[in-house]
Amino acid sequence: RETFGVLNGVQRQNWRSLLGVPVDFSSVPQRAFKVPEFKMVDTWINAPPLTMAQFEGKVVVVHFYTYGCINCVRNLPHYNDWDRRYATRGVQVIGIHRPESPGESHIESVKKKAADAAIQYPVAVDNEAANWNAWGTRVWPSVYLVDKQGFVRYWWYGELNWQDTPGEAWMRARIEALLQEPAS
Repeated sequence: RETFGVLNGVQRQNWRSLLGVPVDFSSVPQRAFKVPEFKMVDTWINAPPLTMAQFEGKVVVVHFYTYGCINCVRNLPHYNDWDRRYATRGVQVIGIHRPESPGESHIESVKKKAADAAIQYPVAVDNEAANWNAWGTRVWPSVYLVDKQGFVRYWWYGELNWQDTPGEAWMRARIEALLQEPAS
């Protein structure tokens, strides 16, 4: 506004023409993409090696985290709750631990922190960032909802309830909606 206020009439018109017509993006749907397969997992915690293909017909929650990230740690109780709440209804929660620093890449430390957080669902340790990159993830924490056909339909970047945002409730409502969809 300050910049616009110092422009003369011609400059303002030029500025408006550069910006173009306002667009309401609220009506643009999120794009769905086929979920990538797990790759180069260093180890699995709480499960034998898994594939995304084995979850066809189920809703899958995939979250990326690192145990040294406070925002990630604050999301873990929500994922634990979703695991308890939805496991019997056909939802699989899977964590992918991608270290932010070299110190967070020690498998035993990841296992201990997962146990300390009462995580009982499978966790893939992604020390080489192969899964992080395959999903196009760029921030911790990130959580994705995969539909029964194996398409990523919804995602949330950052802490779910950061500064009173309704992220946890929003994602939970999306899980409920995906559960209502047919398997094929």
